[in-house]
Amino acid sequence: AKEKTKSEISVPIISGKQLIGVLDIEIDEYHAFDKSDITVLKTISTQIASAINNARLYQRAQQEIRDREQAEKKLRKSRNSLQSAKRETDSILENVEEGLFILDKEFRIGSQYSAALTRLLPVRDLGQKTLIEILNGYVTDDIIKNVTNFLDLMFIFDIDEFVLEELNPLASIEITFKPDKELISIEKVLAFKFKRIYLQNRISELIATVTDVTEQVLLTKKLEESEEQAKRQMEWFLSILHVEPQLLKEFIDGAQIELNSIESALKSEIDDTEYVSILEGIYRSVHMIKGNSSLLDLKFYAKRAHEFEEKIEELKKKKELKSTDFISLVMHLSEMRSDIGEIHQMIERINQIHMHFRPKRSFESQMLVNSIQNLIKTLSEDLNKEVKLVHKDFKGELIPYEYRLVVKEVLIQLVRNSIKHGIENRDERLRANKPVKGTIEIATTQNKGNFCFRFRDDGRGLKLNKLKEKAIASGKWSESNIRNWTEKEIADTIFESGISTADSTDLVGGRGVGMDIVKQKIMSHKGKILLNCEKGKFLEFEIMLPKINRRKTNK
Repeated sequence: AKEKTKSEISVPIISGKQLIGVLDIEIDEYHAFDKSDITVLKTISTQIASAINNARLYQRAQQEIRDREQAEKKLRKSRNSLQSAKRETDSILENVEEGLFILDKEFRIGSQYSAALTRLLPVRDLGQKTLIEILNGYVTDDIIKNVTNFLDLMFIFDIDEFVLEELNPLASIEITFKPDKELISIEKVLAFKFKRIYLQNRISELIATVTDVTEQVLLTKKLEESEEQAKRQMEWFLSILHVEPQLLKEFIDGAQIELNSIESALKSEIDDTEYVSILEGIYRSVHMIKGNSSLLDLKFYAKRAHEFEEKIEELKKKKELKSTDFISLVMHLSEMRSDIGEIHQMIERINQIHMHFRPKRSFESQMLVNSIQNLIKTLSEDLNKEVKLVHKDFKGELIPYEYRLVVKEVLIQLVRNSIKHGIENRDERLRANKPVKGTIEIATTQNKGNFCFRFRDDGRGLKLNKLKEKAIASGKWSESNIRNWTEKEIADTIFESGISTADSTDLVGGRGVGMDIVKQKIMSHKGKILLNCEKGKFLEFEIMLPKINRRKTNK
């Protein structure tokens, strides 16, 4: 330690089972470190180890590339003496690691070629066969056509050879060989290079080199994947770090429930006539996950859920659905499960940091209010609106424990719908003589054995004419019937799947499933939802949920 050092902490940097370094920190204060510092430094040392490994992989790849370039330089030097030194030529052809051969104007391979070529291209009697014959069967017809055109251009004197290098279709080509008497195929990535041989100011032949770059390609892909994974994990880490552990746990639990529901639907044995209803159920679960992700500002997972929704929408547009159409949904489900697994692992790793560096909180209700405020802020910025939250009458401690999740999920959907459809933009509110900033108000009450909460916004209310048009277009009711509906009956259609006043869809909404989900959630708990609105002034929902009686038993 330095002379002024009073405290020192050292944490090993470990890659796999190997110690590759030490992270050491010194400070001129006594007792400056505690266990929380160890937790943080362990996390940092893991990232450092990953960065060091990636750097070493990159250096190794670069070194191999330099080695290959050096080998190519040697080959070019040897090319000038091939015709005058047969013995030296034979020695080179026998020992050179690259495939080396000559092509004439008919693209035939010369009788002299390197021994390595027979290992790279396991084809019998290479000599006097054309390169096109050898490649035929291993690459597509389009590539064969491009190779033929490229080689033709290589024999045209007036075309710059260096310009043609950029057009080489065999610069890196994947080829699958199946050697004789072997069951297992061999996949290789080969790199071909062609140079002109001049004789009396004309192009007489082409000298070609072929190199097996499979390892370099795999190493590069592995490096890219590693870098992409590290980048993704860092983005996720930063997104998750600001969220309360309790809310993260609720998010994980809720997402697992919905994913299990999707998996159960995909595994069930159903008739062809039930495919549409199965898709509707899966869509509700995915939409719920997207809403919960947006609440915590986990944009990366909300985007994943939105992509899942897009795929379901494509299937719903099909005239006839088959069981094979659901395979893509199974793949999306697997990706979402994998992401949830990664998120869960990261939560476990940072949970201790939250415990040490975040203040202890006994009031979980404030976390819900804060999350709703963050959701309003995010959506308002995305839609270029100004919205504030009024929550003075919202008492989170009144929410029965069993209803915490459903209250949160319902509020998410109502907030999204309010900002997307209800609250006007700045110009529209000014024209209506309203405050520039819109208001969302939430409150909790108790009456007659029910837990109740209220949601209200001061937006434009409901577009009843638009809802009527959507109801007619849906085909669920006869047009003559709809014409005789009361305003309340028209307003209640917002709780029907597929009915929305939006003209387009995006990450916020517009597919007509949000309010359907709200109703389903409330009905599943034997609750009720009441709607009240006035055009141009407000839209209000009152949700009532029956209180749960907990009987005490004496032992």
